[in-house]
Amino acid sequence: MLEEDIPKLQNRLVDEERVLEEIKEHAKVHEAGRAAYEDAQKQISEINGRIRTKTSSVKDLQNKLQKLKLEASEARKVEQACVEEQERLMPLELAARRKVVELSSIMESEKNQGSLLKAILQVKKANLIPGIYGRLGVLGAIDAKYDIAISTACPGLDQIVVESTAAAQA
Repeated sequence: MLEEDIPKLQNRLVDEERVLEEIKEHAKVHEAGRAAYEDAQKQISEINGRIRTKTSSVKDLQNKLQKLKLEASEARKVEQACVEEQERLMPLELAARRKVVELSSIMESEKNQGSLLKAILQVKKANLIPGIYGRLGVLGAIDAKYDIAISTACPGLDQIVVESTAAAQA
């Protein structure tokens, strides 16, 4: 009976080997699916990590944006205050500029008067025009320690004293 069973057993062995091959093929397909699944899980994990990083970056940028908006708002307030201060100071600047021009004119006038006074005193010294006595401040004999104070308080002390109108007109 054993010899009769050999062809049946061989057929059965061939069938079983065929089934084993099919199982191996299915196992390969399942193994490839499992590998693809694990690879997909790994990619999902990496993507989730990148999403967390990007979300964190977005939050940081939103915080920076908010901070910059506040700084810009403060800068606009400071700018507005500066504009208001400038508008308040402009009339003062214009008045100061006018005063500078006025004082420059006065200084130039006094410089010219000083030159004229020196010229008249030189004419007196050279005795070219008779009847010129001199500067009122000199003729009044002011003590040297009070000279500047009195000359400042009494600008008329620089006037020239003459003997007659004819001497003044000469």
